[in-house]
Amino acid sequence: MQHAIPLSQQLSYFKEYQGKLAKVAGSKKAASIIKDALYVLSAGSSDFVQNYYVNPWINKVYSPDQYSSYLIGSFSSFVKVFY
Repeated sequence: MQHAIPLSQQLSYFKEYQGKLAKVAGSKKAASIIKDALYVLSAGSSDFVQNYYVNPWINKVYSPDQYSSYLIGSFSSFVKVFY
């Protein structure tokens, strides 16, 4: 988690983008673009490995199973808020 952009910040960036798009394209067109866009959300083993085994604090506080559950919960919450 040293250089990663937190999911909450990514949501803020997306909301900021929506506002900028509305200014450029107009609210109606921006809503259409956002509604019809294809979104790719990705999470994988590197999200686990690069954080759990590199950050000494995380692997002292959480077991691998606990940290996996935490990541899945975080990503699930992100998807719900994003949607």
